Amino acid sequence: MDEDYKLLVAAIDFGSTTAGYAFSFRHEYRKDPLDISTFLWTTGNHDIATSKAPCSVLLDLEKRFIAFGYEAEDKYEGILANNLQDDWYYFKGFKMLLYKAIENGEDIARDFKIDDVRGKSMSARRIFSIAIGYLRRHLLVQLRERNVGLHESEIWWTITVPSIWTEPAKEFMMQCAEKASLDRQKVSILFEPEAASIYCRLLPVDKFIGQNKVTSFKSFEAGRKYIVVDAGGGTVNISTQEVSHGEEIDMLYKVSGGPWGGDKINEEFIKLLCNVFGDDIIQQFRDFNGPDYLDLTRQFELKKKTYNRFLKNDIVMRLPFELCDLFETYTGRKIEDAICKSKYSGKIKFKKSKLCLSPEVFEYLYADIVLNVTQEIRKILNHPRCKDVSAILMVGGFSESEILQLEIKNAFPDLQFFIPMEGGLAVLKGAVIYGHNPRTFGTRLCNFTYGVNAMLPFSKRRHPDSHRVIWNGKPYCSNIFRVLFIVNEEIKEGEVRSIRVIDAFDTEEAQEKRFSPIRVQIFASDEEDPVYTTDEGCRLHAEIVVSPPDGKWPRRVFGTVELEFAGTEMIGTYISDDTGAKTCARFEFLPSVSSSRASSARSRRDSLRSKGIVENHFTSKATLRTIQEEDTYSRKSRKSTEKKPMGSSVSLDTISDDQSFKGSLMLNRGNLYKHNSRTTIYSDIEDKEKGSTASLRKLVASTTSINTTDSDNDEIKIEVD
Repeated sequence: MDEDYKLLVAAIDFGSTTAGYAFSFRHEYRKDPLDISTFLWTTGNHDIATSKAPCSVLLDLEKRFIAFGYEAEDKYEGILANNLQDDWYYFKGFKMLLYKAIENGEDIARDFKIDDVRGKSMSARRIFSIAIGYLRRHLLVQLRERNVGLHESEIWWTITVPSIWTEPAKEFMMQCAEKASLDRQKVSILFEPEAASIYCRLLPVDKFIGQNKVTSFKSFEAGRKYIVVDAGGGTVNISTQEVSHGEEIDMLYKVSGGPWGGDKINEEFIKLLCNVFGDDIIQQFRDFNGPDYLDLTRQFELKKKTYNRFLKNDIVMRLPFELCDLFETYTGRKIEDAICKSKYSGKIKFKKSKLCLSPEVFEYLYADIVLNVTQEIRKILNHPRCKDVSAILMVGGFSESEILQLEIKNAFPDLQFFIPMEGGLAVLKGAVIYGHNPRTFGTRLCNFTYGVNAMLPFSKRRHPDSHRVIWNGKPYCSNIFRVLFIVNEEIKEGEVRSIRVIDAFDTEEAQEKRFSPIRVQIFASDEEDPVYTTDEGCRLHAEIVVSPPDGKWPRRVFGTVELEFAGTEMIGTYISDDTGAKTCARFEFLPSVSSSRASSARSRRDSLRSKGIVENHFTSKATLRTIQEEDTYSRKSRKSTEKKPMGSSVSLDTISDDQSFKGSLMLNRGNLYKHNSRTTIYSDIEDKEKGSTASLRKLVASTTSINTTDSDNDEIKIEVD
């Protein structure tokens, strides 16, 4: 792509707690890559000014957008003071709801619901797109006020996401960006630790703090291996990288991390309050004393930022009068007595309406996070490729926490530590630099093994009978996992892998499908060498959707789908064998399959096999075969168009009673009956003209094998060989 149009690069860092944007012009980047502009966000009374705004969205009862960031917080505080919260929608810190939805196996491709702070639901895609759209419009307003003669088409956008996010989550963000009026062709997705690394490599030594001042810029010279710990509000993302001799960055280990961000400390503090006061009291206080609850959480947030571990002082916070009064009125007990009877007896004090936490209790709130992060780093360091890692780079807002810094340093005393000043902006500014020069990364690692479903000639010695199918009179083994990418494999930018695609539209009924997309199924596995797509741990990951060139497929389709590795994304292109024409393909990612659903699917497959029915994941939408099989299939299928090849869908209405048949049918499971060497299909034929059901018709299949394409309902498609 011609990149001369990139007169300005803007980056959006959409965090769990805060969000913001940064930008730089092309001439600024060429002169000084670190010359990057950000916006200073302030509260209504201007007593707080930050480079990012709270990730908060306020809508009215009609679901119309009202405010974002500090403005949304200030307005909602007034709404709470007037007890009008039921008439508004207020969403805060909703980014992690996307992560939880994926963990729960929700189909985020079709959108999903998220709850506001009061439990009222709305479309997640709408809320995310509102936030992105607000930041977009805010930037455009700032540019107009500067009298910059710039058209929006001359802007390239970079959106950062946690490295632990899956392809469906990245695609969801891209769809939200499109809904927010960003041109998909001018948007790139970048992992947060990668953005931070790009930025920090360019920093001079005086931009690092603490022990790092004894190091120099040469610490990031070629051959240096280091771990990036990006600690934000919702997640901690960990990436292991190496500076190559071409000054590119290579990934050494697959990205990792988890929901261990600074918000977890807040959750632990609320759990502490619940342990002392009781869940009901805290919930009632939150629901009916919103402004005071917000004030208490803000106090705690400030204590997190200003805590000094070496002073050994108690952490003192003012408890709102309403909370104290609510507890004593509701329970008839004194707060001092409640503390004595809690597990924090002797470690928490209550004096003159103030809650005093001992340093031991305060630091204990960090225990689980510290344990998870240090365990993950040890796992990385124990990997053979990461044995000579010599440094840890800490970035993100939560990385400024003194407790987190010291605990990680104490756990790994032999490693150097780099903590940049303004570490919370490292991701945002690194994303701008990446937008100007996306060729920063040389290689990345594949998080899973990806492949397609294929067939091979059946071997009694190597293949189980459960996967045996008959095609063109010969036995084949179905459900072979044909590997495209291997987990932890190094993949270079621009590297391409190919998938052969064959389909046929010979019957009259199939002509309508010539106007519909062909779908190629992609499977994923955690293992390096999966054998079958039905193996434990294998799952249907995505479908590549290819629209017909010129709006209509030829009767016989022979072509290739090329998958190009483009940074954090895959680009699919279909190439026709006959014309050489190229068509862009898009990806539709499937939700994660929970263990219970996977177990149900396996039970369903076992049930089919016990009845003598062998399933086959090839469908008429896209039939995939290995190269050696394609030549044979091409010769046979091109010789005759009278035979119905496997994959051509046929209606029972076009077949007479007792006719031998080979092809595809949509039937109810209950209409299959297997006996000895032949299979009989019974089906009730509906007479649409008379509005009645005709007599039972039977069709005798030509072989003993019926291959079914599984689905979640009783209706199945069968392939009769």
